[in-house]
Amino acid sequence: MNISLNSKKIPETAEKRACYAKFSQLISHIATHFVFAATELLEVSQYALTPIFSFSYQDDNLPNIATTIPVLKGKIIQWPVNSEHKPISKIYLQLGTGNRINQCQLVLSLLHPDTFEVKAHAHIEGATVKDNQWTKFVLDQPLSAGAYLCQLQSPDADNHINTLFLWLTVEEKFSLDHQDWLSFVAQFSHAAKYTYVSSPSSTVAQLTQLPVITIIMTGHEKTAYVQDSLKSVLTQIYPHWECYLVDNSIPANIPNIITLAKNQNTALELAQGEYTLFMQAGDLLTEDALLEVVTWLEKESVDMLYSDEDQINEKGLFETPYFKPDWAAEMLKGQCYTGQLGVYRTQLLKKIGGIRDSLQALQLWDMILRFTADSHRIQHIPKILYHNRHKIQLPTALKLKTVQNALEREGQKGTVTLTPYTCLLHYPVTGQPLVSIIIPTKDMAHLLESCIESIRTLTTYPHWEIIIVDNGSHQPETFDLFDKYQAELGTAFTVITQDIPFNFSTLVNQGVKGANGELILLLNNDIEILGTPNWLQEMIGFAQLPEIACVGAKLLYPEDNTLQHAGLICGIGGIANYTHRHSSAEEPGYFNHLAMVSNYLAITGACLMIKRSLWEHVNGFNENLPVSFNDVDFCLKLHMQGYRHVVLPQVTLYHYESKTRGLEESNEKRIRIQRESDYMTQHWKTLIDNDPFYNPHLTRNSEDFSISADSIYYNL
Repeated sequence: MNISLNSKKIPETAEKRACYAKFSQLISHIATHFVFAATELLEVSQYALTPIFSFSYQDDNLPNIATTIPVLKGKIIQWPVNSEHKPISKIYLQLGTGNRINQCQLVLSLLHPDTFEVKAHAHIEGATVKDNQWTKFVLDQPLSAGAYLCQLQSPDADNHINTLFLWLTVEEKFSLDHQDWLSFVAQFSHAAKYTYVSSPSSTVAQLTQLPVITIIMTGHEKTAYVQDSLKSVLTQIYPHWECYLVDNSIPANIPNIITLAKNQNTALELAQGEYTLFMQAGDLLTEDALLEVVTWLEKESVDMLYSDEDQINEKGLFETPYFKPDWAAEMLKGQCYTGQLGVYRTQLLKKIGGIRDSLQALQLWDMILRFTADSHRIQHIPKILYHNRHKIQLPTALKLKTVQNALEREGQKGTVTLTPYTCLLHYPVTGQPLVSIIIPTKDMAHLLESCIESIRTLTTYPHWEIIIVDNGSHQPETFDLFDKYQAELGTAFTVITQDIPFNFSTLVNQGVKGANGELILLLNNDIEILGTPNWLQEMIGFAQLPEIACVGAKLLYPEDNTLQHAGLICGIGGIANYTHRHSSAEEPGYFNHLAMVSNYLAITGACLMIKRSLWEHVNGFNENLPVSFNDVDFCLKLHMQGYRHVVLPQVTLYHYESKTRGLEESNEKRIRIQRESDYMTQHWKTLIDNDPFYNPHLTRNSEDFSISADSIYYNL
């Protein structure tokens, strides 16, 4: 197959859109990593990337394949420019702000391509940049037509909040056939920038308690692998452990301090340690694994600890790190995300009956599900403490059985289906609750009509009402639409008039006051339903669970079917930002996070379902946050009350983002968003700095789950 990015030979099909999306995702990974290079200069053109720039203003859309990179302090982004026919007096660049005010200046310089002499320059203040729009740089002196090098830098960026983003795209003539595509991907396979390093956070001498840790190791058919695993135990910095080797493959020359056992439960009966760790022979403990565990146990009273991990390949190299979230109950039912290095309170392991041999390769997952059903004192150590050699293909039937058993123990009548990547959870609707769909709007009748018609035609659940909160519409077609639906839907359609300055929080609060349902669904007027006709039942089933507060969905950009929202991560781009943005709708995401019901600290108010009782419990949306972050603030209040939020991958919607209100352009709006950002920082700094569902080793400069340049594991 020949793929040309600017080819007119490929019709506009789902296949073409998926192809574009995959290119976009790859470019995003490449660009994000190269910007963190140790060298000062980043020559983007050598990677077949170029900034989106023009010598004259062009008010057109962004190219289909584009990504952003942050313009960081101490870094210079460089690319060639060539004006063959006319002098250069100004240059326009596509810049992004991450929907924030940025108090950092940008300096653009044009250099002679051979002597590197600066021929002209321009600068702008970051606060004047419009998000994802053309930004004009006026040169201090016009230049004659010709070829130059263009450089962009930000001398006073803080590499956190005050950082702007530069839009990049693939060069116009860049095309790939299938083999070139494979070579292109292979060329940048180093982009993960990961190298394992050992960095103990304490010493044994600093510990006040020295509990014994029991290690139960299952054998392996390769004797050399077993010896490697035993060596990783014997070389532990922390010396207070006991080790049982079980299974049918016992190598010669077992050290005396290793005890042989018939099976894992036999070893568990003999265990003297306060905590027990299960280990597959062939895998390796890092030298500081037990030391880190005991150090953590000194500061937290927990029943279960799990850590980050990576994989060890056939050459003995460490790769594919998984930097995990903190405890996420729904994700554990999607896949065994806690992984191999888990440390469990031995007394509770014995209480639940240890390992169930009938589940074979899924023994550990089954045990963790049973263990965590009894105890919620679970902590995550954000460090690589385990090197996993095993890539086991888990039997499909046993996957279903393992998770279904957990759902039955839970008692909520949940069911599970399999995707190519994970297990997908479903919960039935209890009773026939009325769902009040709250839709704020102002004119834009064509958008609102598409939204309502998609609800009417793609919803099998019958018990809903629509509450329109009209924020000062004046166009006749809007009122004609209201009349139409009032005639067709009767009491299931209500219009509440709020002719006030735009305040999203006030609008939805008033909508809820006028609603009759026990469940509330906030829906933007620029949303269009795509998912299966039981989309509303899927959301209701989760919203009715006692520990779940907000339920969200996957929102897609309609232009290219790429992802806009599948959960919010606090701290990215300032206060909060989307995860996996611009990934293909079919992508499973970082370690399958997009393919399973996942927990997040916050979800967007563009599509958010919640029990009315919980809405009222935290007094709805904060009206001091009229536009931005009101949904994040709402979710954080509920999180602090002990509730969990979920995003359902099986519910998919289009979101025509910002088409009603437009972009943040005026100075008044910039002042307002700064005020709202300040409020969030003052009230939620701890959660913004430490989102429990996002690992501290992952970057806060982009949404692609790449390794942070501040991580001890980041390596050029």
